[in-house]
Amino acid sequence: MTDLAASPAQHTPSTASPIDWRPEDAVAWLDGGGRFAQTTSELLDGISKALVQAGAPLIRTRFSFQTLHPLIRLITVKWWLGRGATHEIGAAHGLEAKPKFVGSPLEAVFTQNRVFRRKLEQLDPASDHRILFDIRDQGGTDYLAAPIHFAGPEKGMFAIVSDASEGFTDAQIAGFEKLCERIAPVLEALIQRHIAETLLETYIGRRSGKQVLRGLVKRGDAEQITAAFWYSDFRDFTRLTETRPIIEVLDTVNRYFEIAWEEAKPRGGEVINLIGDALLMIFPVSGETSPDDACRAALETARAALKKAADDSRLRFGVGLHFGEAIYGNIGAPDRLDFTVMGAAVNRAARLESLTKEIGEPILASAAFMEHIDEAACAYGRHAVKGLAEPMEIFAPAAVKHEAPGA
Repeated sequence: MTDLAASPAQHTPSTASPIDWRPEDAVAWLDGGGRFAQTTSELLDGISKALVQAGAPLIRTRFSFQTLHPLIRLITVKWWLGRGATHEIGAAHGLEAKPKFVGSPLEAVFTQNRVFRRKLEQLDPASDHRILFDIRDQGGTDYLAAPIHFAGPEKGMFAIVSDASEGFTDAQIAGFEKLCERIAPVLEALIQRHIAETLLETYIGRRSGKQVLRGLVKRGDAEQITAAFWYSDFRDFTRLTETRPIIEVLDTVNRYFEIAWEEAKPRGGEVINLIGDALLMIFPVSGETSPDDACRAALETARAALKKAADDSRLRFGVGLHFGEAIYGNIGAPDRLDFTVMGAAVNRAARLESLTKEIGEPILASAAFMEHIDEAACAYGRHAVKGLAEPMEIFAPAAVKHEAPGA
């Protein structure tokens, strides 16, 4: 796999002798502070420096490991002498069919579950992967990679590159395998935390996932938040499900959710619930985000999402926007919980969305929301809303393309 960072402009070969070091000498670092590493980058940086301190003539090292993520299949972390470890670099699903994987040391380690070693002085263009040529051009003389065996189904690899003319000895290769065995439980713990964070973010949202990892796991663990609330609902969903193949229905609804999330995420939005074909999001107020900022972000998201969806006649939806407070946290049965928001603010956003069909506007907002939007809006007066004792004052923000009434 090709490095994403440039190699040093000049390389000075190491003067260390291959017989002066043992991979096992780095175990002391693992048994000490290494087992408390907080990230895979920190772990790779520490173990690489420990090897160099033990006398290893290394110029680069690498971790690669599989993960559970809807978009990423493989994560790689790389280290260079004098530069430290990079952040985690993700590779998408389907990597196994790409040229950068096929025939590479990574494929050999993952598919054959064996140590891969290649002296780099006399590479063969017909059989050796291009990554080995890249490493040789960066000053490498010997490449060594070994599998890291985990208790779970994920696979891992640790690779090191020497710049000593003699390369690695047989004893060092055997010691490197033993070192990988000691690294495995520490790296696996970090991977499992990474997977937990990914799954929580994917299934309950970034903000909610962090709250759960922070310890808010009991029923009733909650806080009051102030936010702009978005509630949207897909148009003609029943007709779509009755008249179109289920695969097309899924693709269409997924596209609707995708468009909304693509616009909300960079603006600080958080998906709280996917309720069938409805979507509940919040744009929270925080130390960095004022009420005006939160409401502006929600409105810009709605406008951008509707504009992006305009090219597909099936992607029609209404959006209700409200600003207020709600309870944010765990609700449900003792052992079956949902991390969500509830309260009058959520209900008002949902009621506003339902009025978009009646009034014929794709976006409707409350007076509380429009107080934080410094622009003109079309006032639709006060409307009686189910569940509310007093009628709501309804506004349609300007510069939004209208739907036909009754759509």
